[in-house]
Amino acid sequence: MEILEYQLMIDLLGNREHASIIYAKDGLINFELQIFGGQEVTSRITFFVNHSPVLANGADFIELTMEQGKMTTIPIQIEIDSLDDLNSIAIAMTTGDDYQLQDIFKTRTLLLVNE
Repeated sequence: MEILEYQLMIDLLGNREHASIIYAKDGLINFELQIFGGQEVTSRITFFVNHSPVLANGADFIELTMEQGKMTTIPIQIEIDSLDDLNSIAIAMTTGDDYQLQDIFKTRTLLLVNE
């Protein structure tokens, strides 16, 4: 897959039964984020619930340096106990050292069910 040598791939996946739904348990979302491909680059990843940024792993964003041709897996926890039962969730990622408008990636938006 030559495209992965140059292009980052990031996606937000639902659970196995419903690919477009993420279920929270006891007010927490626990999942792994997988990112693959691209050049070696530093990225900042921000999580959005209902179109507003939220803390992930207790921080405003997650910063990581990816290795070319390697899968990067990050465990993520987001607290949503104060939210309604039905919400939306998406991820945005910027790349580059100065974080000006360079490369911006956004996942598709999924339904987030707060059980």
